[in-house]
Amino acid sequence: MPDSPYLTALAGGVPSRVPVWFMRQAGRYLPEYRALRAERTFETMLHTPELVAEVTLQPVTRLDVDAAIFFSDILVLPEALGMGLRYIEGQGPVFDEPVRRLADLRPFERDAVGFLGDGMRATVAASPVPVIGFAGTPWTVGLYMVEGSHGKDFLQARKLLREDPTRFGAILDAVADATVEYLAVQLDAGASAIQLFDSWGGLLDRDEHLAVAHPRTERIVAALHERYPGVPVVLFSKGTGAYLDAILERSEADAVNPDWTVDLAALRGLTACPDAVQGNLDPSLLFGPPEAIAAAVRDHVARVGTTGLVLNTGHGLNPDLDPDRVLAAVQAAHAIEVTPA
Repeated sequence: MPDSPYLTALAGGVPSRVPVWFMRQAGRYLPEYRALRAERTFETMLHTPELVAEVTLQPVTRLDVDAAIFFSDILVLPEALGMGLRYIEGQGPVFDEPVRRLADLRPFERDAVGFLGDGMRATVAASPVPVIGFAGTPWTVGLYMVEGSHGKDFLQARKLLREDPTRFGAILDAVADATVEYLAVQLDAGASAIQLFDSWGGLLDRDEHLAVAHPRTERIVAALHERYPGVPVVLFSKGTGAYLDAILERSEADAVNPDWTVDLAALRGLTACPDAVQGNLDPSLLFGPPEAIAAAVRDHVARVGTTGLVLNTGHGLNPDLDPDRVLAAVQAAHAIEVTPA
């Protein structure tokens, strides 16, 4: 899609309009999603290609966003590595057996995620905009795998990191290698870009993040650049604002999306910042009245600049949002006159 404002911005260029998409734009805040979900389990939704395509494209139809984030889950990967995964209402994802050593995992095989490729192909075939493939970073996914479930501090996982960093590192290395192949399934099926979610990077301090988490993320970035030259890779980094400059100095990601606590305009002033940036509105702004949302969008874009900017939020959309408030943000961005920096 050579005329895509989203892809133009990720290449560091001047798009025809300010491109917009939102993390978790496909999901629970949309009544059309809730209607589908009412009679199906989340697992059924994830494993049915036709439903994946429908859910992925619901916000494109309703909101006129400039990219579609593939409807999936970062924990599909450990499931493919042999971990029994259940989604429990009110509790979230739970693994039957947490990982404790590398031998607990089976090798990644494409056949284990055939539904993923089928879903991406069905989505791309029907989508008028680029479709974004994604995965969690090895650190973020590894935390869930070792903890066995969602956690605010992932104490059991971090305990293993302290007790046996070599064993923990071997698990992360295996996740990194599997993630490359997992993303290759999505790219071979037609994904136009990749986003890596480092959602829990902020649980580590600067030095440990650079020693433990970041090298595994960069291994993925380097492998994708080698195998899929020209395909942009975006790094979402949450909780790392205090040392994001150090991360970017060591990163070859094509774009960065920090959380909403980071001044994106100031970040663009750093030498190490890539030409393309994404984000990073506070998601709670979208609970405000439409005129306040529009003003916040205009102010954000004015400070950051339109060249190489993809408007997004600094975290996923809240399930209690009114879709019309999200639409107000999209319309405000699209109404902005784009001028070169």
